[in-house]
Amino acid sequence: MIRHIVMFKVKEENKASICSDIKQQLASLPNKISHIKHFEIGINEKESDRAYDMVLNSSFDSWEDLSTYANHEAHLEVVAFIKQHCDKTRVVDFTDE
Repeated sequence: MIRHIVMFKVKEENKASICSDIKQQLASLPNKISHIKHFEIGINEKESDRAYDMVLNSSFDSWEDLSTYANHEAHLEVVAFIKQHCDKTRVVDFTDE
């Protein structure tokens, strides 16, 4: 199983609304991309200097499935929205055995 974890630092303007919009757009992806095995989205509830605003925790059967997801048109549309509204993103991809 391949794990794909992404953290998002959302710009300050309309942060709560943007987080909600990003969550809604991400949540639509499992219905559009069959390669997704697990998809969980969380919005941070406890502020700290080290905290990011959102996290995506997802799983795929293979590196090829992750690549298919990453290059899927529906995913790329969400990525474009995220890039407009986030200052930073961080990603970790690893094999979960």
